[in-house]
Amino acid sequence: MEQETIKKWIGGIIWGQDARFGSAFDQAMIIVILVSIAGMAFATLPGLPAWTYSLLDTLEFVVLILFTFEYLLRLWTARSAWRYACSGWGIID
Repeated sequence: MEQETIKKWIGGIIWGQDARFGSAFDQAMIIVILVSIAGMAFATLPGLPAWTYSLLDTLEFVVLILFTFEYLLRLWTARSAWRYACSGWGIID
Protein backbone atom coordinates (compact mmCIF):
# COMPACT_ATOMS: atom_id res chain seq x y z
CA MET A 1 0.00 0.00 0.00
CA GLU A 2 1.08 3.54 -0.62
CA GLN A 3 1.66 5.81 2.36
CA GLU A 4 -1.36 8.03 1.54
CA THR A 5 -3.59 4.96 1.22
CA ILE A 6 -2.37 3.63 4.56
CA LYS A 7 -2.82 7.05 6.15
CA LYS A 8 -6.37 7.30 4.82
CA TRP A 9 -7.20 3.73 5.95
CA ILE A 10 -5.81 4.30 9.47
CA GLY A 11 -7.50 7.70 9.64
CA GLY A 12 -10.84 6.12 8.73
CA ILE A 13 -10.45 3.68 11.59
CA ILE A 14 -9.28 6.19 14.19
CA TRP A 15 -11.77 8.91 13.31
CA GLY A 16 -14.69 6.44 13.15
CA GLN A 17 -15.33 6.69 9.40
CA ASP A 18 -14.74 2.97 8.84
CA ALA A 19 -17.90 1.31 10.16
CA ARG A 20 -16.40 -2.10 10.87
CA PHE A 21 -12.91 -1.33 12.15
CA GLY A 22 -13.75 2.11 13.58
CA SER A 23 -16.26 0.64 15.99
CA ALA A 24 -13.83 -2.10 17.02
CA PHE A 25 -11.11 0.51 17.59
CA ASP A 26 -13.43 2.61 19.78
CA GLN A 27 -14.43 -0.43 21.79
CA ALA A 28 -10.80 -1.47 22.22
CA MET A 29 -9.90 2.02 23.48
CA ILE A 30 -12.78 1.89 25.97
CA ILE A 31 -11.50 -1.46 27.24
CA VAL A 32 -7.98 -0.01 27.61
CA ILE A 33 -9.44 2.93 29.58
CA LEU A 34 -11.37 0.57 31.89
CA VAL A 35 -8.34 -1.66 32.43
CA SER A 36 -6.28 1.43 33.24
CA ILE A 37 -8.86 2.63 35.77
CA ALA A 38 -9.05 -0.82 37.36
CA GLY A 39 -5.27 -0.97 37.57
CA MET A 40 -5.09 2.41 39.29
CA ALA A 41 -7.82 1.36 41.71
CA PHE A 42 -6.03 -1.89 42.60
CA ALA A 43 -2.78 0.00 43.12
CA THR A 44 -4.39 1.87 46.03
CA LEU A 45 -5.17 -1.33 47.94
CA PRO A 46 -2.85 -1.85 50.89
CA GLY A 47 -1.11 -5.12 51.60
CA LEU A 48 -0.84 -6.48 48.07
CA PRO A 49 2.22 -8.58 47.26
CA ALA A 50 5.17 -6.66 45.79
CA TRP A 51 4.84 -8.45 42.44
CA THR A 52 1.31 -7.07 42.11
CA TYR A 53 2.57 -3.49 42.28
CA SER A 54 5.25 -4.34 39.75
CA LEU A 55 2.62 -5.84 37.45
CA LEU A 56 0.40 -2.75 37.85
CA ASP A 57 3.34 -0.46 37.06
CA THR A 58 4.00 -2.46 33.90
CA LEU A 59 0.31 -2.27 32.99
CA GLU A 60 0.37 1.50 33.47
CA PHE A 61 3.43 1.78 31.22
CA VAL A 62 1.79 -0.33 28.48
CA VAL A 63 -1.36 1.80 28.63
CA LEU A 64 0.78 4.95 28.38
CA ILE A 65 2.50 3.56 25.27
CA LEU A 66 -0.86 2.65 23.68
CA PHE A 67 -2.34 6.10 24.30
CA THR A 68 0.80 7.82 23.07
CA PHE A 69 0.72 5.75 19.88
CA GLU A 70 -2.98 6.53 19.39
CA TYR A 71 -2.31 10.26 19.84
CA LEU A 72 0.53 10.19 17.34
CA LEU A 73 -1.69 8.37 14.84
CA ARG A 74 -4.40 10.99 15.35
CA LEU A 75 -1.87 13.76 14.70
CA TRP A 76 -0.58 11.97 11.61
CA THR A 77 -4.04 11.40 10.13
CA ALA A 78 -5.62 14.73 11.09
CA ARG A 79 -6.31 17.24 8.34
CA SER A 80 -4.28 19.71 10.37
CA ALA A 81 -2.13 18.26 13.13
CA TRP A 82 -1.68 21.66 14.76
CA ARG A 83 -5.43 22.39 14.82
CA TYR A 84 -6.12 18.96 16.31
CA ALA A 85 -3.38 19.32 18.94
CA CYS A 86 -4.83 22.70 20.00
CA SER A 87 -8.46 21.53 19.95
CA GLY A 88 -10.33 20.42 23.04
CA TRP A 89 -10.11 16.74 22.09
CA GLY A 90 -6.45 17.08 21.19
CA ILE A 91 -5.67 18.57 24.59
CA ILE A 92 -7.71 15.88 26.40
CA ASP A 93 -5.93 13.15 24.42
